[in-house]
Amino acid sequence: MKNKIIVLLIFHSLISVSLFSQNKHKVLFDGMYIAKTGEINTGETKMEIYTYVRFYDDGTVYMQTVNEYNPTSVSKWFGKNGTFSKMGKFEIENDKISFMTSNDNTLDKKLLGKRSIDFNGKIINDKKLILNLIYVDSEIKDVLFEFATLN
Repeated sequence: MKNKIIVLLIFHSLISVSLFSQNKHKVLFDGMYIAKTGEINTGETKMEIYTYVRFYDDGTVYMQTVNEYNPTSVSKWFGKNGTFSKMGKFEIENDKISFMTSNDNTLDKKLLGKRSIDFNGKIINDKKLILNLIYVDSEIKDVLFEFATLN
């Protein structure tokens, strides 16, 4: 009887650890996180600006800002094989996420000069992140990024 109780306690402990590790905060790798991060007004024309963030399971992250919300179209050129995407490494600790992206190894650097953005934030769930964007000029924004699956 005593051995059965010990075995049950061990089994219960293993299940508890397994369930706890399944609730670990994470990001998804089969799509992109997207947020509207600004607007540009030029006379009568208003252009919306979107920031795309894509994570990979090797710890790399890519970021690009464009003037269209079209995940399918953007996914064709954005990410590891992209020409202009800013790149970095991400870290997750509990529900906190942080990374810095730069254009050091892109054609973009030749056109615009060196650019980098720090991202710090919180993983709400695997499909929503709130990122605190800290731009080079010290402007700070809290932005909700939502996940879009790639087709």
